[in-house]
Amino acid sequence: MNENILTDIELFIKNNLLLDEVPEFKDWYEKEVFYLQLENKLLNDLSTFLKDKYGDFYSVDNLNHITKLFLLYPNGLPKILNELPWDIVKILLDIFNEDKREFYLNLCYEKNLDVPTLKKYLNDQIYEKFLYCLTTYYEKETFDSHEYYDLIAKVINISKRII
Repeated sequence: MNENILTDIELFIKNNLLLDEVPEFKDWYEKEVFYLQLENKLLNDLSTFLKDKYGDFYSVDNLNHITKLFLLYPNGLPKILNELPWDIVKILLDIFNEDKREFYLNLCYEKNLDVPTLKKYLNDQIYEKFLYCLTTYYEKETFDSHEYYDLIAKVINISKRII
């Protein structure tokens, strides 16, 4: 993300997050609803502001994914993410398990996967099947990265018969 956009976002938030008055809340639920509505309004307004200035990429959905990206990688983004299409990155960001996400991240990069293939692999639970094969038949340290991807290919080829 370029420096101008980050500066614009920071200024937008500082200028638009001013509250005239914070109401009294009856309970925690009412307070949560208030702040959730405030957050949604701010995000929608920010999206509109950025789209007007920088283009349609900055939809609310993409802003949510950008937020996830920075929360998942607070120490800097892996360079490999720059090599993948945004649609692939968005799918990967929705994977909660870090090891699983990294597995698919590397698989997408190494095999140049497209969105339909990635979704098929996720639905076929290739990661889980790979782990099953790995823990059942192999010691992780006994093979190099070339053999690692050969094993993934074998798992994909026979995935319907494993589990």
